[in-house]
Amino acid sequence: MVLLLSMSFAQVLDATREVPMASGVHLAMGRTGIAWAHGPTGLFQNPAAPAIRTLENRSLWSVQGTASMSTVVEASGVDLGTLGIEDQWSGLDALAGASVGYRNGAGGVVVSRSGRRAGGARITVRETHATGSWARRDGCCAFGVGYRGLAVGSEGEQAYAYSGSALQFGGTFYQEGLTLGAVLRLPVRAEPVGDPVEGLPATAVKPLEVGLGLAWRGVGPWTGLPTRFAFDLVARAPTEGLSQEAATFGLVDVGLTGAGPVAWGLGPRVGLELEPRPDVLRVRGGAWVQMPDLALASPTMHLTGGVQVKLLTLRVRGWEKPLSVSTAFDVSDGYREISWLSLGFWDSGAVGVPWTSL
Repeated sequence: MVLLLSMSFAQVLDATREVPMASGVHLAMGRTGIAWAHGPTGLFQNPAAPAIRTLENRSLWSVQGTASMSTVVEASGVDLGTLGIEDQWSGLDALAGASVGYRNGAGGVVVSRSGRRAGGARITVRETHATGSWARRDGCCAFGVGYRGLAVGSEGEQAYAYSGSALQFGGTFYQEGLTLGAVLRLPVRAEPVGDPVEGLPATAVKPLEVGLGLAWRGVGPWTGLPTRFAFDLVARAPTEGLSQEAATFGLVDVGLTGAGPVAWGLGPRVGLELEPRPDVLRVRGGAWVQMPDLALASPTMHLTGGVQVKLLTLRVRGWEKPLSVSTAFDVSDGYREISWLSLGFWDSGAVGVPWTSL
């Protein structure tokens, strides 16, 4: 999710921070998931996610779905790197997705929509991830390639619209409870929709990103409970060869703000999950570092947490799937997000073979 603030008095658009979109499950664990994501819920973390089956999902066909809503109840322009311009804003995020798998292959789509209000302007950000993925039958590895589309629009005194897309690649390797993951997201160059707006850059950019992840799931050595630990490291490239006005998707008029793009940025993320009541209740916590996009901004630490509860099991003509609901939060200095509803399917969290023998 890219956050844009519109300052009509200076004709400057500022998107100097990016808050990655995530479902309630991944948000609670520090927005990790490069290694442990699976199904449509994990499409924002790794395009290989649809092909990764869990132990309950080993049939020839696989159909999964997810839906999530969250509210940003407070955010400060200072935290978003607006160089001292105080802007309080709020908004609503929603996402929905589905995936279908057959034998070793699977495809999935997830769509998110974020609405923001600040300074009398309304900003809408839509992001679409569509991927095709494949996994070995023994479940040890998976690979996916996908499309990432981005659309940004504003209403108000200074209306604008940008749209663009790029490819992304991801893969995982699983062995006895330990999973390694990697993601490569190519830069997005978003072009204006319709006539360019005077005073705004001709191109918006979301830079190259490389992510590595590690996840472990097993019985905790001290608690004796089912436990998952995850660690991600995301690196973002500088926007070399692009105009300063379009630097790092900031759309920042450098002459007015005196800021410039940073070099490579590193953002670590960590998450922990416990099951106090196995197969019924999960408790999650985590932390992640929000990378600055401008030289005058600084990294911000976020703390996250949440719970997931299994509600009931859906049964239709021999097809069974346990339904779960989860909530989560993400807080930092000047930023508050609450994921108050996230629906999905409960799973064991253990990787299984993609499909059973006929």
